[in-house]
Amino acid sequence: MRFVSYSDRRKIAAALNPIYTTPAAEAARLELDTFAASALGNRYPAAVMT
Repeated sequence: MRFVSYSDRRKIAAALNPIYTTPAAEAARLELDTFAASALGNRYPAAVMT
């Protein structure tokens, strides 16, 4: 969140929440891929780097 614009922090947090709350690693990976393909994922690629 350090490099995310203040105006986008709530949006990023809401978009990342499903990744951290999924019960299985495979489901979390699918959520991460979905976020990476979104507009916010494209705007902040450092949030997606693994």
